Amino acid sequence: MLRRLAPIAIGLAAAVLAVAAPGAARAQSDGNGLEEISVNTFRIDPEAGFVRVDVTISLRNVTTDRRDGDVIRQRYFDGYGVVVPAGAENIEARSSGGRVLDGEWVSDPTTEAFALFQFDLADDLYSGESTTVTVSYDHRGLPPRSAIPWRSNAAYISLVAFGGGDTGDVSIELVLPAGYALDDFSDVEEFVRQPPDEFGTVTYRAEGLDEDFGALISVSNDDRLVSTPVDVDGASFVIESWPGDEEWITFTRDHLTVGVPGLAALIGSDWPVDEQLAIRETVEPAFAGYAGWFDARASEIAVGEELDAETVFHELSHAWFNDDRFPQRWLTEGFAQTYASEMVRADGDEAREPPAIDKSDPNRQPLSTWTVSDAEEYEDYGYAASWFVVDAIVDEIGFDAARDVLAAGEDPTSLVYGDPGRRGPDSTRRGWERWYDLFELVGGSTVVDELFRAHVLDDAGQERLDERSAARVAYSELERAAAPWSMPVGVREAMNDWVFHRAEQRMDAAAEVVERRGQVEALERETGVRTADLAAAPFADAVADFEAPLQILERQLAAGNALVELQSEIAALAKRVEVVMPALGGARYEDEVDDFGDAVGLGRDQLDALARVAAAIDAEAGADDLLSRIGLVNTDIPGALDEARAALEAGDAETARARAAEVQAVLASADDTGRGRALVAAVAVALLLLVTVGLMVDRRRRRMRRRRSGGGAVDAEAAAGQLGGRPLDLDEDALAGARLGGVDHRVDVAAGDPGQAARAARVVERAPALGHVRDPVLELDEDIGAVVDAQPVAGAEVLIDPDAHDEAER
Repeated sequence: MLRRLAPIAIGLAAAVLAVAAPGAARAQSDGNGLEEISVNTFRIDPEAGFVRVDVTISLRNVTTDRRDGDVIRQRYFDGYGVVVPAGAENIEARSSGGRVLDGEWVSDPTTEAFALFQFDLADDLYSGESTTVTVSYDHRGLPPRSAIPWRSNAAYISLVAFGGGDTGDVSIELVLPAGYALDDFSDVEEFVRQPPDEFGTVTYRAEGLDEDFGALISVSNDDRLVSTPVDVDGASFVIESWPGDEEWITFTRDHLTVGVPGLAALIGSDWPVDEQLAIRETVEPAFAGYAGWFDARASEIAVGEELDAETVFHELSHAWFNDDRFPQRWLTEGFAQTYASEMVRADGDEAREPPAIDKSDPNRQPLSTWTVSDAEEYEDYGYAASWFVVDAIVDEIGFDAARDVLAAGEDPTSLVYGDPGRRGPDSTRRGWERWYDLFELVGGSTVVDELFRAHVLDDAGQERLDERSAARVAYSELERAAAPWSMPVGVREAMNDWVFHRAEQRMDAAAEVVERRGQVEALERETGVRTADLAAAPFADAVADFEAPLQILERQLAAGNALVELQSEIAALAKRVEVVMPALGGARYEDEVDDFGDAVGLGRDQLDALARVAAAIDAEAGADDLLSRIGLVNTDIPGALDEARAALEAGDAETARARAAEVQAVLASADDTGRGRALVAAVAVALLLLVTVGLMVDRRRRRMRRRRSGGGAVDAEAAAGQLGGRPLDLDEDALAGARLGGVDHRVDVAAGDPGQAARAARVVERAPALGHVRDPVLELDEDIGAVVDAQPVAGAEVLIDPDAHDEAER
């Protein structure tokens, strides 16, 4: 709806009374000596497209003749006058006998909407005499866009129904043929609707009226409008114009074509009306002081006949800005006029600027209290102030930001605070409070507070805004502290609904969670390990209960503290082992550590490996006795420990444990190994002594034999004869150059320790009594009854009696 401050025809009844017939004889008022009874009939002629008016006037002279001496003074009436509207044609006055009476127009420049038709009576009307006169005329109205709003055509009629006469003696009838109906703004409170006749004609009758009575009448017959369909960017319209007003059709169509896509782009959303919308030409809004209005229930825009682009754009914008989408009137009208003015500028015309608000205006009131039911005198201020406030905000933030504001305001259930979300409409506040939040938080306006306090809010609203300011400070502090976490939905809901005591309670609970998170972050810095952000989601989802994120953070704190202790133990043991352990939160473990718990697990694994390597180092240091040192000969314990240290520093705990285990195993057997090696050495020494002694004895014997034989080689046969049947004790360790003789009928066995290998010759004692001397002396398959074992030592000779076996054994 657009309030138009240009002069319009109002107070028409007063204008009727302002018209007075000239001359005392023709004055029409009580006490003028003339009894006046009128019946005024306004009948619509649908075929002709105008109103036929018949005024039947009964006149009677109620004056009394006076005798003044010989003179009789008589008062008479020779004429009469009837007020008719501008645009009346074919006026005619007839006497009761049917005689057409002479008449003339008498105009008054101060009342251009009406004129007086003055006529002569058929006969002078003396005291007590009566007459009846009928005045008829065609109320054709005035052309479109005339200053005076009388219109009369087949589709639309606007007029004032009135009549002249004495108080209580005026009757008015409105006769509406079938298809015609009174518009909502017709003033027919005094009228009684008669039942329709057989043709559907309805008569409204008012009786006993005064001569100052005048009713504004607006009658429509939409079937008689000229319909022109127009489709623009998915929007469907039908232009309904008065018959014959082609100029208005063209103007309206052109501005629909520009306005629909222009407003959609400016506002940021498509045309929101699904059904076809009628654009109806009418002066009906003018009767209420408006240039036009948008009727969502009737799916029509009523626009005045004026060729006014601002009005067309304003009413089109109400498709977006209306009571269904906006909670208060000042918002719908302020947005509509702001965007209409911008469209006028975009279309290349000069647009009006909002008038400055006059704070001394006696009709000034807080815009949040402005409603359609307010008295007429508040309308002008309400429209002007609404436009001023919205235009100032949009001018500051720009139409791009305003587009974001409108998009956020489109869904009344979405949250303004924090990340957008959806909730039920029952808990959403939709008054000026929501739009204050939208302008500030979405649009980024810095002037909204000043404008709202100065022009929008009453005292209660001012107090509410003070509460919000305090809560906003707390909210902003918590938001900074909680970042990058999203604010809890419960806090956002309470702030969104302006329930600030609830918001403060929830913010206190949320602050405790944020404090715990700070403790976790401190542990992250101390340990160098980042833990998984598991509490962020339940924190953001929390409404009033923050137990879930608190429990998560408490578990993380416990794990973090355990990690601190574990890292201290690792550091101490690593110093002992002389290694630098890889950081649990470093690159080595980036794929394995997501939180403190993972780090604790890896830390325990590190500590275990460290402990095992430390134990191996301690064991190596303790192995300092003689047997252990003998047992460790030809082992590389230091190398294995170095490998274990390298594995620890590379984060390979498994290899470190394996090397430590190997060291421990070698150290554990070192004593036994040393003992065995010592025993072997002792036996070897003993054997060496025996061999040495045997050699010495054998040399001595040989020397003795040489002395007896005179030297030289021993004859085998002689030797055998010398030995005779004496036993021969021959050691298996025969040396090179040895000679054997006199062993006939003997079985020789090794003289060494039974079960031990003979050292020099590598001949092992066999279980059978017959010995066997392998290559190079004899083969196992030789057919021999007796053999002498000998150790095949390089250069040794074995003397064998080919007849070494006696006959009995053959």
